[in-house]
Amino acid sequence: MDLLFALFCELAFINIRIWKRCCLGSVTGTCEALKTSFAQGLSVALSVVLALTIFATIGAIIYVANDPNAGEKFTEFYLLGPGGKAENYPQDITLGQSPPVIPGIVNRERQPVTYGFDVLAGETKINSQEAINLQNDEKWEGEVLVKPLDRGENQRVEFYLYKNNAAGPYLKLHLLVNVK
Repeated sequence: MDLLFALFCELAFINIRIWKRCCLGSVTGTCEALKTSFAQGLSVALSVVLALTIFATIGAIIYVANDPNAGEKFTEFYLLGPGGKAENYPQDITLGQSPPVIPGIVNRERQPVTYGFDVLAGETKINSQEAINLQNDEKWEGEVLVKPLDRGENQRVEFYLYKNNAAGPYLKLHLLVNVK
């Protein structure tokens, strides 16, 4: 990098000396020829750079548009309320009640994936679902009953999503509920 910078500075210095000699009139005829040839050369060089940039941009756009693997690989994991919307989640539950919640999974991993999930209230597993096989861009939604076992305020009901039978959870969600 330092060598490149030194070379650039040397060339700039040489060009400045030649330009000064032309402008001071010591080599008048040569100066006009140099100015004309420099302007033409610069014009051609800029045109070539512009054309290469346009072709590179078009090539990049075509590549990105045709690449099926562009973008991120991910899984959507979400909860819906009883109406199938992201609202009206159970908040106040009477002990013994089992209000429904709808977990949803969308596979955006660009390959088939087997999912499973556990629902925990505190440290206790209160529900689970295994072997949800989804192809790429396929969606699964299912109703799950949430039945906390103890009374208390702001109890955390957690949903752990597992991918391809992994030991640990891939994604986590939670609801806070008051159990009376």
